[in-house]
Amino acid sequence: MRSPVFETEGATRVDVRAEAMINDAYLRVLQTGAHEQIVVMRLPPDDQTGELLHEDIDQFIAVVDGVGEACVGEYSLPVRPGDLVFVEPGTRHNLVNRAAVPLRLITVFAPPAYPAGTVLATKEAYRAAKPDPDLARTSSEHGPRRAGPRLVGLAREARADL
Repeated sequence: MRSPVFETEGATRVDVRAEAMINDAYLRVLQTGAHEQIVVMRLPPDDQTGELLHEDIDQFIAVVDGVGEACVGEYSLPVRPGDLVFVEPGTRHNLVNRAAVPLRLITVFAPPAYPAGTVLATKEAYRAAKPDPDLARTSSEHGPRRAGPRLVGLAREARADL
């Protein structure tokens, strides 16, 4: 059962955490705006996305449930619920589920990476689907790329309950 979507003029409210918890697809686009897109993902136990690279897309990943590993550039860090990972354009990355339960993620792509409403049920469908280059801006609009540990930002430090 999908969570309710509340819409008013110029705004939409979605319980994205609930959507991530009930998502049964590998990747599901929830909302697509002019400049960003909200996606939920479900990585099965002991699975991984495989190495990815988005030339012209910023990607922000929030871990909702499960534990895993975020490999971003030359860095690899463990992730758990509440952690945030930022992947800059042109950075190779991979997410690995290290648990016996699904790794549930919320991802924001800026600009949008997939057509609105996209649902990719399996990893095979996900790997076959390439982000739509017509939705992305050119990399020159992003300014200089940064490298190093700041590619992965962990929200854990900001949470009092951890």
